[in-house]
Amino acid sequence: MTTYYIKKNNQIMLSDKNKSKIQTTLKFTPQFKGLEIKETEKEIILKDGKYRFIEDIQDELLQEAKESKYLEANQKAKEYLESGNALYELTQTRHIEATDGNIGKLTAYALGYVTGLYKPTDSVYWNTKEDETIALSQEELGEVLSGLGQVQANVWNIQYPQYLAQIESAKTAQEINSIEVEYSDVLMS
Repeated sequence: MTTYYIKKNNQIMLSDKNKSKIQTTLKFTPQFKGLEIKETEKEIILKDGKYRFIEDIQDELLQEAKESKYLEANQKAKEYLESGNALYELTQTRHIEATDGNIGKLTAYALGYVTGLYKPTDSVYWNTKEDETIALSQEELGEVLSGLGQVQANVWNIQYPQYLAQIESAKTAQEINSIEVEYSDVLMS
C-alpha cells in the first residue's frame, strides 16, 4: 500500500496513507511550504516521536520485542505459580498450591523435624486447596515438598525455557509478538 510523506533535512516530517491529508496539512504548516510530497511502498511508523522506515529499524524493533516478551514470560511464570493453579496432587481430591509462600511454610515445618522441634512420629497440619485440613507425617511432608518442587521445576525448567527458545529463534518483531505465553496447569503427583 502506498504511503505518502514529506522530508526536511533528511528527516521524515509527515506520513500518511491518505495523500489529501498531507496536502491539507501542508497548507496550514508554513515550515513545510514548498516541500515535495513523496510516495513509497515501504512501511513508515512513528517511533520515539520520529517517522521512520520500518526496514531501517528492524533490528531495534526485534530487540525491543524480545526484551518485552522475555519480561512477559518471566512475569507470567511468577503469576501462574502464585495463582493457585499450579498444583501438586496429593490425592485425586486433595491438592496443594505450589506457591512460594506454601513452600516456605512447609519448609519451616520440615526444619522443625530436622531441629528436633517435632518428633519423627509427630504430624503437622495443612489446609489443602479444597480447604480440607490434613495431617502430614515427616515422610509425607518430604513427599509434598518434593512434589511442589517438581511443579515449580516444570514451570521454570521446562515451560519457561521453551518460551525463551521461541523468542530467541524469532527473526522479526511480528513473529515474537505472535508468541502466546500461557503456562498450563500440569498436575504433579
